[in-house]
Amino acid sequence: RAGSPAAAAWARTATHGPAAVAAPTSGTGAAAKARLPTPRPTGSPCAEGSNASLNASTSASSATQRLQVQREILRCKPTKNIINGVTKLALSSRDAAIGSAAIFTLGQIENSSATKELLQLLKRNDLREFVLRSLADSNEAAKNVSTFAANLRDANPRVRLQAVIALNRLGRTEATDEIFKLATDSDAAVSHAAFRALV
Repeated sequence: RAGSPAAAAWARTATHGPAAVAAPTSGTGAAAKARLPTPRPTGSPCAEGSNASLNASTSASSATQRLQVQREILRCKPTKNIINGVTKLALSSRDAAIGSAAIFTLGQIENSSATKELLQLLKRNDLREFVLRSLADSNEAAKNVSTFAANLRDANPRVRLQAVIALNRLGRTEATDEIFKLATDSDAAVSHAAFRALV
C-alpha cells in the first residue's frame, strides 16, 4: 500500500539496492533499531593461534554474542588448541554464565579430547553440576554410566539432582537402586526427580 513502511522499503530497494532497506524510515525510531541484528564477533575463534580472540569473544558480556561464538566453534570442528582454550575459560572465569557456557560448548563438540577435558573439570566442586549436564548431552560421554552414578552420593544436592536427571534422561537403569535411595532425599528437588525417574 502506498505510504506504508513496506512500500517505502520497496522504493528504497528499487532505487538504492537492498542495503538501503536497513536504514530506518521516519516514525519507526527505536523499534526499527531494536530489530537490527547483534553484530557478529570480529575474527574467527577457530583460526590457529586465536586463543586470545576466543577468550575475548566467549567471555563477552552479551549472551547473544557468546551464543554466536559457540555456534562458530561447533561449526568449524575445533582443534585441540581451541578445546584447550575453551577449557581454560571454564576454569578461569568468575562469571558462572560464562564458565557454564564454555562447559556446555565442550559437551557439544563430540570429540574425545573434549570429553577428557570435561571429566577433568568434573573434579571441581564448583563446576560439577554444570559438567554433569554437559556430559549428558555428549553421546560419547553418556555411554559411561558410572560417571553419573558416582555423583548420586555427592554432598551438593544440585549435583545429585543433575546426576538423577541425566540417568533418567538417558534411560539408564543400572543405578536404579541408588536412585531409589534418593526418593527420600532431604532435598525436595532431588527426591522429586528420583521419584519421577522410578515411575
